[in-house]
Amino acid sequence: MNPLQKALGGVKASEGQKQRIRALAAARAGAKKKRWALSVAACAAMLFLALAAGGFLYLTPVTVIGVDGSPSVELLVNRFDRVVGTKSYNTEGQAALSTLSLTHMPFWEAVGLLLEGLPPEGGLAVTAVSEDAAAIQAAVEQNPVYQAFDGQFYQADRGCLADAHAQGLSVGRYRAYLELQQYGSSVTIDDCRHMTMGELQQQVKACQGHGKEASSSNASSQGNSYGHGHSYKHRYGH
Repeated sequence: MNPLQKALGGVKASEGQKQRIRALAAARAGAKKKRWALSVAACAAMLFLALAAGGFLYLTPVTVIGVDGSPSVELLVNRFDRVVGTKSYNTEGQAALSTLSLTHMPFWEAVGLLLEGLPPEGGLAVTAVSEDAAAIQAAVEQNPVYQAFDGQFYQADRGCLADAHAQGLSVGRYRAYLELQQYGSSVTIDDCRHMTMGELQQQVKACQGHGKEASSSNASSQGNSYGHGHSYKHRYGH
């Protein structure tokens, strides 16, 4: 006999009254269960939303790091410095990504793995599209392979990134193309797709050399009292 039956056993009431008491007790028990179920559901919903928000933050890239040698690869990095996506821009890049699993790695480890597979003659440029490019540069420059390549680090903005992708180029190669254009180079977008980063860097150095020679010659013709230097810093790099 349950407590309710014991309680009702000593009550002198009609059968109808007892039934109403039983119904009231059952209703109260049902309401209590319903409140508990709603509470559990609310907690579950809050947990789901928290996990969803965390998952959204984790999967959202906030930084793009371009690694350009012979292969051209871009790493999509989240706010936790983890790689959440990769993209290749040439066949060499596709081959590199087919043999490496970089997702969820800290970006500096992913960059290190990409650098280990680069041929020494391919040149190297690392380009960061980030508001915290200095921290990225500091992490990348600690890599001994990067140091051995005498790699170059650049910062680019979102506009450069969008223009690069519209042309089907990695941000690093497109930045090099823009630098060549400022010197009046005849190198085309299509040339940039097929040249190694080392070849592009050689073109840039050659243009810079010609620019220095022209500047020196111009200064000499004007005389020392009127000579002056001229420097140009492109908004997409340094």
